[in-house]
Amino acid sequence: LHCVCTCFASLVAGLLVSTLGAFLACRYHVVPRVSQALPVVDQHLGGNRYYYWYNLPQQRSEGLLDSCRGAMTNTFPINNLQFGSAPAVDAVHLAYNCTKVPGLFEKVPEVLRGVFWMKGNAIGEELAILQNGQWFEDERTLITPFAPFMWAWAGGKPHEAPYWGTFYGEEDIHTAAYSMSALGVGYSFTFRECPGRPWLPFPFGVPGSYCEKGAGATDLRYASLQSHVMGDLSAISQEDEYTIEDMPSGVEPGSKWYRGIFGGPSWMGRCRCISIGSYELTKIIDGDGRPLEPYYSEFLHYMGSVPLIFWTGDANGRGEL
Repeated sequence: LHCVCTCFASLVAGLLVSTLGAFLACRYHVVPRVSQALPVVDQHLGGNRYYYWYNLPQQRSEGLLDSCRGAMTNTFPINNLQFGSAPAVDAVHLAYNCTKVPGLFEKVPEVLRGVFWMKGNAIGEELAILQNGQWFEDERTLITPFAPFMWAWAGGKPHEAPYWGTFYGEEDIHTAAYSMSALGVGYSFTFRECPGRPWLPFPFGVPGSYCEKGAGATDLRYASLQSHVMGDLSAISQEDEYTIEDMPSGVEPGSKWYRGIFGGPSWMGRCRCISIGSYELTKIIDGDGRPLEPYYSEFLHYMGSVPLIFWTGDANGRGEL
């Protein structure tokens, strides 16, 4: 009985200390509710706040898009949009080649080129490709509008799917794939110096605890991430705070990012110090289109025989909304 009481007391004390640490961290970290993309809108987009993939200054050729669609081994519609799937070993290279646009690609920073695995993401999203976006050097901001072939979902349940594959049902996947594509979700990444905040035990966490303090002052190691539904760069569509933080454990700079998701109950106001749903954004194809080991092999082992699903365009093959 004494041991049980001692263990229980230790657990309670640990939780109290962690909770206190989280609230202290929140005292100097409150999430702003202003779009970080507004300077880009004002300085580079002539005040036009709506930005879709067909607004990018350089476009993929119809020949490339037709080739990418033709590489799908299975195609199917979801409402008014068209989707296709391919084996994982082929899909990762398609994702790279189908989003590499001359005039955009070479301006996107090296650490953001290539194909990323959303390792540990619980909702069936597997690949993210950011290189089909526009880089704004003065603002240190990348704007990546949602586009065909830039995202991939699991076409089944991998054996080691996060959280026992709870959110990997066919209906869950199809709903997520359709809604993200139809809503034209755009993303902005604004880079700044890593604040190097203290690490807190699960379920607590604050932005800047996975990258090295001060990193990013002269290179790209830490960014706040905002989503913009319907391509509206003047509005923020998520309540939580999102970050990407370059993890020193990666095999090379930009190969492993902590994709932070920080939230909190409404009574905490704009304080965000609970981290649930975060994962590792892991590069599996590098900026030159080559497999990046050991992550590439880990991903193919994880997927096994499960294919990957891409949005390929609307019912007529186009991508416009």
